[in-house]
Amino acid sequence: MAAEKYYKVSLDNDQDFYIDKRYGVIRKVGSGSYGTVISAIDKTTTEFVAIKKCFRIFDRKLLTKRCLREIKLLKHFNGHPNIVGLKDMDIVDLAKFNEIYLVLECCDTTMHDVIHANVPLEPVHYRWFMYQIFSALNYIHSANVLHRDLKPSNILVNENCSIRICDFGMARSLVQDASVGLGSMTHYVVTRWYRAPEIMLSNRSYGKAIDIWSAGCILAELLGKRVLFKGSDYVDQLKRIIAILGLPEDTSFWDQGTTEGVMDYIKQLRNADGDPPATTSIDFQELLPNSSADGIDLLTCLLQLDPSKRLTAAQALQHPYVLEMHDPLDERTCKTDFDFDSFEYIQDEQILRQCIINEFKEIKRATNQPIDTEEGAATEAGVHDLEPIPACYQDSILYPVAETTPDTSPMMTTPRYCMMPKRRYTGSAISTPRSATATEANQHALAAMRQGQGIPAFQDSLCPPVTIMDNQFVGEPEDMDEDDRQAMLSDDSIQIDPHRRLLDPSSADVRALERHLSMDW
Repeated sequence: MAAEKYYKVSLDNDQDFYIDKRYGVIRKVGSGSYGTVISAIDKTTTEFVAIKKCFRIFDRKLLTKRCLREIKLLKHFNGHPNIVGLKDMDIVDLAKFNEIYLVLECCDTTMHDVIHANVPLEPVHYRWFMYQIFSALNYIHSANVLHRDLKPSNILVNENCSIRICDFGMARSLVQDASVGLGSMTHYVVTRWYRAPEIMLSNRSYGKAIDIWSAGCILAELLGKRVLFKGSDYVDQLKRIIAILGLPEDTSFWDQGTTEGVMDYIKQLRNADGDPPATTSIDFQELLPNSSADGIDLLTCLLQLDPSKRLTAAQALQHPYVLEMHDPLDERTCKTDFDFDSFEYIQDEQILRQCIINEFKEIKRATNQPIDTEEGAATEAGVHDLEPIPACYQDSILYPVAETTPDTSPMMTTPRYCMMPKRRYTGSAISTPRSATATEANQHALAAMRQGQGIPAFQDSLCPPVTIMDNQFVGEPEDMDEDDRQAMLSDDSIQIDPHRRLLDPSSADVRALERHLSMDW
């Protein structure tokens, strides 16, 4: 390790970050089983960034590929205004690393926070959010990529209402070969509440429409402020979907790959009066009475049981609900398919390790950072001359500028250009307690840095302190407060007519069905 280049950050869960001295750590943003994210300020540019530590990446081959997949996809989609941007990557010790650091665009909060923070939203907010989601999905799908994990917490939101889709570790190609187990695709995709029914019913017959279903669930949650299909388990999830959308007489669209036992269970579902499920969908206008007619129509077009009847992302961009936001410059497609074949079939850990090292070196070369081959890390020489990572996304109209401005894509190659998109958003900015905390913490850090001081500890009710070595501190906001935790445990889903609620058939082996529907990895 090039010790002079890094300093150590210790979070309260005993997890250590080794951070390039270029960055001053501000606070912890969040964590999960795959990684932890902190916010930081780039001392050379005064730009705020998010640093994601992906840890234990060689403990399981699935984690190794997830890590490699995310790096490659972020590079492939780099520069799209609604996909989180990759700015840099770091490996502290190339000889024996089991973790990497990704430096990403820093956003204020998540869609989950915006929906559930009781922040007043206007109809234009919903339209603008959905337009941007469709713009990103259109670009992702045009590269023959399925995101497979679209949910409110994976949509980053800024106070100016711009969004970024993130977390591509579960993404897959639409055309992978089943001979190595990729065509069957894992069931561990999309948090249960946003999961399309065909994923649970069959692991062999789903496509881009699963992301469209997820977008529909997000729209319903925006409009109703509650989760639409909040199943307590996978069987309950399926029952809730059928209770709301009905069960048409023709379910042949589920035939491919769906076992006979699952279909028998579905056909035997009954309500409390012993009646079979309705054959038509619930009236969403009655369920969400404050929603506009075109919003309800869009929701209906997204939440179709038959995947072939759902709108595509390109079609959704033309829907009247978002049409006032329409701009061809925001709706471009990706010019090249993403190449999953270059790494998804590799089983040897050493080869996968070398693939990650190659990505690291390529990013360092692209950003004009020499690599210290003896120490196994990029040297500090040239760090003040960083060039942006080249972008795949290119607008049809580019305007040369002297330097990058805050509203431009930071991923353009020399000579520098910026995108000058025409924005149709006319609503107000939004602020949640979490985004306000992030903004205040960033302002504190920026002020301290400009005064030549160390980044101060930032603490409030959302940010209990944790320790940083070298006399620095970081605040760590809780992902949820106690009220949020109680809400997650309660049945706060959108309520429907009790007569539409469905019960398990008395003869059903629910445990066996649950195992089948919840298959993962």
